[in-house]
Amino acid sequence: SMFYTPQQVRKLVDVSGETLRYWRKTLTAVGGRRGYAPCFSAGDVLALKIVRLLVKGFGVNVKALEPTAQKLFDVCRSGGWGRLQGSTLMIRPDTGSVEVVLGRSVPIPGQPAWVIPVDGMISAFREALMSESDDIRGNGGGHHRDSPGEKGTKR
Repeated sequence: SMFYTPQQVRKLVDVSGETLRYWRKTLTAVGGRRGYAPCFSAGDVLALKIVRLLVKGFGVNVKALEPTAQKLFDVCRSGGWGRLQGSTLMIRPDTGSVEVVLGRSVPIPGQPAWVIPVDGMISAFREALMSESDDIRGNGGGHHRDSPGEKGTKR
């Protein structure tokens, strides 16, 4: 299974380096991922995409995700995406539980919950990987990590 560098993760999740560093500091689930080496799994990237959706889409403070983050990352890391394809995650901030609901009919939770269909994310991620595959896989061949002009570029 492949691992991704923080730089690749930033691109795939679409966050700034500053944001990713802050999340790594704030969420113990990815706190151990240090430095520039390829240390993020595909499951980590999927979980970070969900974190991004909650933070940017729903305005959730990333600190508020800490109680559920470990469970979210565990779910995304376990058994690959095949197991999550076609599923919906139900994240309960009050209890810290993350439930995988298979199929299209999602039960209405008895308590407030974030309901996240992961199919679209997985497809988007797969497409990004296809178009990036030369970039990502061809990393070893003579590309310096800090190629000129790459450092201070803002998008």
